Parts: sequence; structure tokens; C-alpha cells
Amino acid sequence: GKKNGIISLLMSSCFFYCVAMANYDIYATFTVEHMASLLGYMAIISSYTMIYQYTGELTPTSHRGMVFCICGSFGRVGSFLGPYIQLLFTLLDKRITFGIFAGVSLICAIIISFTRDPTGRAMPETPKELKRLVKIVKTEQMMK
Repeated sequence: GKKNGIISLLMSSCFFYCVAMANYDIYATFTVEHMASLLGYMAIISSYTMIYQYTGELTPTSHRGMVFCICGSFGRVGSFLGPYIQLLFTLLDKRITFGIFAGVSLICAIIISFTRDPTGRAMPETPKELKRLVKIVKTEQMMK
């Protein structure tokens, strides 16, 4: 499902940002930092697209708008912090910035690994259906 894809993209972005910390020149004007940063950025953008779809699958229809708004507010916090992280890149060592990007990618991958995978399950459309689904899951867990 999408969960494994998101985790693999976030882990690959973590890897690419760790590789970007190396100071190695491929050509005089092109370095490993450029290539790894580009690949890490592409992995982050791809995982963001998949996370947006995955979030909609985790919540019932009646609560989906609220959940998307909460996710959007975290995006606003990230857009607020972006210029300050760029300032770290120009003022201090570039490895600090790449370390922050790699660490955040790793933390997000770990958090997503604890969510449920809705692949092949019927999505509850109303709060009543959600309560019924929770009762079924609790009953199945008690029988084990």
C-alpha cells in the first residue's frame, strides 16, 4: 500500500540528505551535494503527494476536512521555519541543514510506521460506521 511507499521515500530522502553532507566534486561546477539534494528533494515531494492521499484514507468522510486542515497548519509551520533553516545553510555549515532535513525525514518515517494500513478495508463514511468498526476491531483483539 501507500504506507510502505511513503516510508521508503522518506528513508531514501534521509539517505540522500546524509550523502549530500559529503564534500566531493564530480565536476568543477557540479558536486555530489547538488545531485543528492536534488534526489532528496524529489523523494520529499513524492512522499508529500502520497501522504496527502494516505491521510484521506485514514479518516472517515465526516472528519476528513478537519484532518486536512490540521495537516495544512503543520505545513504552515514548516513554511515559516524554511527561511530560518536556509539562513543556517548560508551562515553556518551546510551539514547542519542537511542533518535537519535527514532527521525530520527519519522522524516522519518512524511516525508513519505506527499508523494503520487501510489497504483492502472498507472506509467508514459516518461516525456510526466508525464506532461499529472500532467495536469489531476490539472484539477481534479480545479473541486473540
